[in-house]
Order: sequence, then structure tokens, then C-alpha cells
Amino acid sequence: MKLAVTIIPEIGRISPVFETAEHLWTIRICRNGACSVIAQNRLPENESEKIAFLCKNGIRLLICGALCNETREELEEFGIRVIPFVSGDWKAVAAAALNQSERFPENYIMPGCCIQHRKCCQHQGEKTNEDCIDKSGR
Repeated sequence: MKLAVTIIPEIGRISPVFETAEHLWTIRICRNGACSVIAQNRLPENESEKIAFLCKNGIRLLICGALCNETREELEEFGIRVIPFVSGDWKAVAAAALNQSERFPENYIMPGCCIQHRKCCQHQGEKTNEDCIDKSGR
């Protein structure tokens, strides 16, 4: 399986925002769970070109920081599963993504992400961002 991670190469961490990410590493996951970087690419500047790049390169799973709902919906329309609102070292995050059972580990979710948002934004079930609004309107 090939997955992609938006990354800040100088520090080896997930880029905080997909739309402004400049670098993408494509990672091949072997059946034994080992992962290796097979490509390090500079991303195009606009979202449409980034999505086209992912499609062209056969990416089926994207791990990234924050992203707009519209961008996420477009990625998913093209068959790219997204694990958003993630932060941390790319190797640890990739390993966690492979080993997740039901929920992505809390220690890799972006700081400040509320509990309701974590539930709907970690690609769990059929929840949408509208499910995050509680009865108080937050």
C-alpha cells in the first residue's frame, strides 16, 4: 500500500496545514508493517494540483494536518482516504496509522482539537462536521 504524508522535511514532522504544505513523502507499507520512503516530492501550490498529483501517483491514504472541508471532500471523491488533524513525527504517525484499530491515537491528534471534532475528523463512522455541533451551538 502507498500512503502519503505532508511533511516539513527539515524536522521530519507532519505539516500543520494541507493547503499550504510544500512537501509530500510517499511511503510504501510492506505486509510486515515496515515502511520506507519511496519518493520525496515538492507539492504544487494550489489544492487542485495537489489532489491531481496524489491521484496521478496512486495515493489511497493521505495523512496530514488541518485541511478545509471542501478539500477533504474532493480528496474523498477521488477515492483518497484522509486522516486529518494529525501532528508529530512522520514515522511514528505512519506506524500509528497502520496499527490503529478504531480511533487514531490521541497523542498524534493536533493540539487544541476539541473532543467532538476529534471524533468526526478521524474518519470514524459516518459522522460529519455537523455532528460536532452540540446543543449549545458550539
